[in-house]
Amino acid sequence: MGVGELVFGNNEQSSQEDDGGVERLLERIKNGVLAEDRRHAMEELQDVVRESRSAQLALGATGLPVILSVLREERGDLDLVRGALETLVNALGSEGNSRGQVEPGVLNSELLAREEGCASLLLSLLDEEDFYVRYHTLCLLTMLSRNFSVRLQEAVLATPQGLTRLMDMMQDREVIRNEALLLLTFLTRSAKEIQKIAVFEGVFEKLFNIIVEEGGCDGGIVVQDCLDLLNNILRDSPANQSFLREMLGLQPVASFLKLRNSGSRIFSQQKAVNLLCILETVTLLLARDPAKELSKDANAIANQTVLMQNNVLDHLLNLSVEGRVPVVTIRCASLRCIGDLIRGHARNVEILGKRTVGEEPDGVPALNAVLRLMLDTSDKDEQMAAEYVIKCFCEGNPEGQRILASIITPSVESQENGSKLLGTNKDFPFGSMLFNALDTKKGQKDCEELLSRNVALAEELNKGINKDLEGGRPGLARESQGIFISSVEIETLKKQVEIYKHKIENMESKQREKEQEALYYKQLAEKHEGDLKSLSAAYNSLEQENFRLDLQVQDLRQGVQGTAVAGPSVSELEAAREEGRQEAAKESEAELNDLLVCLGQEESKVERLRTRLEELGEDVQALLQGIGEEPEGEQVGEES
Repeated sequence: MGVGELVFGNNEQSSQEDDGGVERLLERIKNGVLAEDRRHAMEELQDVVRESRSAQLALGATGLPVILSVLREERGDLDLVRGALETLVNALGSEGNSRGQVEPGVLNSELLAREEGCASLLLSLLDEEDFYVRYHTLCLLTMLSRNFSVRLQEAVLATPQGLTRLMDMMQDREVIRNEALLLLTFLTRSAKEIQKIAVFEGVFEKLFNIIVEEGGCDGGIVVQDCLDLLNNILRDSPANQSFLREMLGLQPVASFLKLRNSGSRIFSQQKAVNLLCILETVTLLLARDPAKELSKDANAIANQTVLMQNNVLDHLLNLSVEGRVPVVTIRCASLRCIGDLIRGHARNVEILGKRTVGEEPDGVPALNAVLRLMLDTSDKDEQMAAEYVIKCFCEGNPEGQRILASIITPSVESQENGSKLLGTNKDFPFGSMLFNALDTKKGQKDCEELLSRNVALAEELNKGINKDLEGGRPGLARESQGIFISSVEIETLKKQVEIYKHKIENMESKQREKEQEALYYKQLAEKHEGDLKSLSAAYNSLEQENFRLDLQVQDLRQGVQGTAVAGPSVSELEAAREEGRQEAAKESEAELNDLLVCLGQEESKVERLRTRLEELGEDVQALLQGIGEEPEGEQVGEES
């Protein structure tokens, strides 16, 4: 069965399916005399293919050779070439809403990939100066690479300067550059030859420049595409890793791990993805060859040395135990990178043993911080990652084992409640189970099981336990061949516990004082509320008195106008009325001034009270809710 039968079927009804006039338009494009008519036909074909699924199928079955001939023979007509490329983009695109049917885009991609010389033709179009020609050509190549990457990889390798043209697109305009990055990411997957050519074409330098321009780990999806391409080239390729290390160094990789705004712990989803991609890059550089011994993997050891020299350890500690970024997957990946960084590398192990985290004088040993994280975290993945760091530190490092044993001292709580807290849960980390085992007879056997791979450390710990149990003094000093947990250290820990206990008591006392002070200010607020109500009532009474005086003046004026009896002259009445008005105004003004002074004083007190309550952390709005509202009965009484 041919492609036409697969698409349209072999019955008469399906062959008559409406294709939107694709055959007629292809005929005009192929045999048209006037260039303008051919351009119009190409524009119509472009619209029809974009809107109709049947038109896509029809074009794939009969029209691809016509479109490709336009691209080969009509290079001088830019409008026609643009239309041909956009038509192919529409033909290979797919909306993905057809259920149980062949996707026209996938089918057309296969048909186009089978066309002889198609890949070389499209790659040659990248030499054109027109922006749209280069852009749509890259879009076509990307669509082909999604479904038929192997075939396109072979075609690119078979085309002279084919990959070089694609690499040049990384320095083009932003839109073209981004499309070229996506295409190269598809092409470099499991294609060693393409990866090797890309390395010699300067892909590392170009990628690092783009990442820096886009803002590093704070950048957008373009940074993610760059890192995906970088990881494709570095994955399982010691030669490419060595080229990067020798030619450019690993400083760019280390710099991308540095958080620009260390005070902010707000991580966008894209920033988290970018950091995970960078951590994957570090993991690939530190990956060991399973066919080689740890001490004989020269490439991994060289990468460990260079990364440590570029302060990668500090950045990883900041991402995992010091900075405590909010994304747990980033913390886990950072811890595993720390383990890979020190695994089998004596110098790096020594550096980690001496490194501290936190600012002075509150800094703590980095190894102690990792151990504490292993004990405190509730996330199993993070716990396992921290255990991996401890394992890599102890592996082949007797001196480090002694140092680690010297800092593992059971706390008072673990001595009293260790068995109850840990129970029989096998998922508890190394340190927690060891704490529980140190003070019980059963713990001797548990220690042997936990430390079976560290024989020297197991013997020293078991000797110390036996000595304490035989003497009946489990709390005394334990000393054996370099392991020394003295009573002085225990007393120091007890003193620290007492200090923190006093601090907690002081804090609780201060908290009670603040609560009492808050209660006092709350009562004071209620008192001021009553005073404000009294002032409001006085003010209302003054208003009523003024209103009554105005009524009396009006009555007097009407009485003077209505009487015909001879009396004082009009000027005398006016003078008396004016004198009375002035006296009333003076009295009202004096009372109002007194009232305003009182109101100002009360407002000042209320403002100070509000400020103090906010300092104490009280919710002022909740305290003042309902203040100033009078019951409905009182309001009705005042209105009446």
